[in-house]
Amino acid sequence: MHGNNLELRRFINLILPVALFLTIVITPRDFAISHSSNGNFQVVVKSITWEPEDITVGTSCIIRITLKCSGEARYVETRFYVVKYSLDGLSKPTRISTLVTPIINGIARINVSWKPMFPGFYRLIFSTNLSVSIRQTIFVNNGYKTFRFIVCGDCRPARPNDPIPETFKKLINVVNLIRPDFLIIAGDLIYGYHARGRNLERQYLEFDKCINACIVPVITAVGNHDTKTGRRHGSGDPYAEQLYIRLYGRLYYSFNVGNTHIIILDTDVVGSAVEIKGTEQGLWLENDLKQHGSCNPIFVIMHRPVVGSPSGWSREDIEYLTNLFTKHRVNAVFQGHIHLYRNISYRGVTYYITGGAGAPLGGKPINGGIHHFLLVEVNGSSFKVKFYPIDVIRVHYYPANNGRHYVVNASVSLLFATPIKVSGKYVRPEPLRLDGVRFIMPIAIGYVVEGGRIVKVIRRQMYCIVYVSAIVNPGSTRNIRIIAVREPEI
Repeated sequence: MHGNNLELRRFINLILPVALFLTIVITPRDFAISHSSNGNFQVVVKSITWEPEDITVGTSCIIRITLKCSGEARYVETRFYVVKYSLDGLSKPTRISTLVTPIINGIARINVSWKPMFPGFYRLIFSTNLSVSIRQTIFVNNGYKTFRFIVCGDCRPARPNDPIPETFKKLINVVNLIRPDFLIIAGDLIYGYHARGRNLERQYLEFDKCINACIVPVITAVGNHDTKTGRRHGSGDPYAEQLYIRLYGRLYYSFNVGNTHIIILDTDVVGSAVEIKGTEQGLWLENDLKQHGSCNPIFVIMHRPVVGSPSGWSREDIEYLTNLFTKHRVNAVFQGHIHLYRNISYRGVTYYITGGAGAPLGGKPINGGIHHFLLVEVNGSSFKVKFYPIDVIRVHYYPANNGRHYVVNASVSLLFATPIKVSGKYVRPEPLRLDGVRFIMPIAIGYVVEGGRIVKVIRRQMYCIVYVSAIVNPGSTRNIRIIAVREPEI
């Protein structure tokens, strides 16, 4: 390494602990890397787990983090912060505890206790004195029987140095308009390949900045571009995997929403990509499915497909996973990697390929090559999966939606009007409920809405944000008017 780069790294390592602390206090967006002089990690995150895995309100849980440390440090001081997801994004971080853990034979085992008192999604932040920050999104079960989430995959750019695709930025805007309960991205978040060091970090940070514009929780699965894996045993970049863990936490895990069970798998573990039978992850998956046999529905999210267009898997692993999913009555498997849309039923399980969130498309529209997302609507034990092209919603405000006008109109159009043939099947447009039509209004004693209903009013210092819900039919326009009610003049 050149002398100038070495001095730069030393400077970054010196200022990062202070910068990270300020970042956590001021905003929940944080990121920190600790290197040795040869560019490797001084601290490696070996594992993140929690007990119980199904977290509920008022029940204490233990989050366990194992770090492998090199260098002269003798202890790890960990500051534990909790950030609650609210209607308009993340709340301010709350420090829960600070604890000191000894480093014994190069290993630090951090155990943090937490008792959530409210349901919903949380971002847990663990900041240490070793310039290491780890984030983990966790769901505290609310018992809801009715909820919605969006699934998409492959939002990476076309080339190593390209910015985040504009298509994916449009999708984030659409997600904010729909305002489902959460968003899941099935891997390939960044380009990854050919990038090293700071360039790789830059790609992750650009992606993270983009999803921070999303007002609903974002859950990610690992893709081959994210950890730079190939088809051979032993492939992948440990550095890239560590970056992913520090930003998004565990590589594979599960959670319950009501009685719905959702499993996030890692098809691209560094060193054992597209290998699962007999692995630690495979044994975990078997046990997880056994423990949640009473859940219905059960969804699996994974990057590389096992059905529809298998990529890299051995025949033995394909049989293993498909038999496992059928045996344990998995309802749907959402896959990415292939940049198109497919929907295939196999041995009683519906397999979707949804790789159209911004990466270059892998075929013509009739063959599934459409930038799209899937909206999953759950109602008790039943569910429905709806297909929508990304660029089909238009919103026009008049006059300007800037907090200065007491009457604001919005015309919301759903351009998806007629059935389209995709991968040999017709996809029919369906009505779309938007819960995030956002009006910026003057502060008033109340608001009256025509053409929709008020979901939430959030007061700021100089204005109010009013979220309105409205249903838009295919090929039609919904007109919404909101009126700020002024105090009567005396």
